Amino acid sequence: MRAPETDAAAIAALFAEDRSTHLYGLADLDEPFWANSVRYRDGPYVVGRVSVGGGWMAGYAMTNDQSGGVLDLLEEIEPCLAPTTWVTGPIGLTDRMARCRDVDGKGPRLRMILRDDLKPVGRYKVAELDHSDIGAVEDLRHSYPDSAFFLPGILEHGVFVGIWDGPRLLASAGTHVVSVHHQVAALRAIITRPSQGQQSSSWLRWFPPPRDQVAAWLGLRGVTIVETSFEGL
Repeated sequence: MRAPETDAAAIAALFAEDRSTHLYGLADLDEPFWANSVRYRDGPYVVGRVSVGGGWMAGYAMTNDQSGGVLDLLEEIEPCLAPTTWVTGPIGLTDRMARCRDVDGKGPRLRMILRDDLKPVGRYKVAELDHSDIGAVEDLRHSYPDSAFFLPGILEHGVFVGIWDGPRLLASAGTHVVSVHHQVAALRAIITRPSQGQQSSSWLRWFPPPRDQVAAWLGLRGVTIVETSFEGL
């Protein structure tokens, strides 16, 4: 079995050549992810097994290279992946993984890179959320099942904001991962109660004010590449 790559600086240098593609890969080099993860490298290709908390295990195999090299590496280290692992990778990932294990769900992702300086807009009052608001966030998510990936831990370690109507949370947005050191962040858990927003995809509704508030906060802290992910398009 291939030995893990233990040089975080070498991986960071490789990922920095294409920061938009490797946004998650760079953020996962920070703690607490680095210490709880394993990476394997074959030349320009890196595959990671990342513990994201809550018993979730993610596989990272992103690349813009279409040669299939990263999928070859992923198939090689597949026995090291947990039985239940959510893997993000290039087109062809599902077919390759189906060679060696059952695939229980798949779907494309549209990654959108926000390069403009976004400012908070609208007439809504946007408030910062923390772990004490977990009940309200879960209630919001239950109003629109499967609307966005969310784990309670990311509410503690990231940047989250919401729009309230009294004790009721109408919308939320926050960071899935954020690394000020590598100047990258990904916005996820962008959820709006179905009665409040307009549909932007079959799985996800968004509310621009909290999304822009988080993006503006990140910009003030030097984060230059921000991704918004839409699932199920």
